[in-house]
Amino acid sequence: IWTGCTTVGHNGDVAQPGDLAVWQTHMGICTGPNRMVSAQDPANGTQESGINGFIPEILFIRRLKAVG
Repeated sequence: IWTGCTTVGHNGDVAQPGDLAVWQTHMGICTGPNRMVSAQDPANGTQESGINGFIPEILFIRRLKAVG
């Protein structure tokens, strides 16, 4: 359970910069709608890519809660 985050959707189109794109086997930091930065594999290194269709698993877009 991530008490510091809330799920805002299951589609990359709702992603905002700073959100987390989370799958069962991968995670990326969103840079905008349907875009993320992640370390995909050692050969490609860290790069920006699309979110939708990246991995055929259930996608969660998670947003960090503001600390007051």
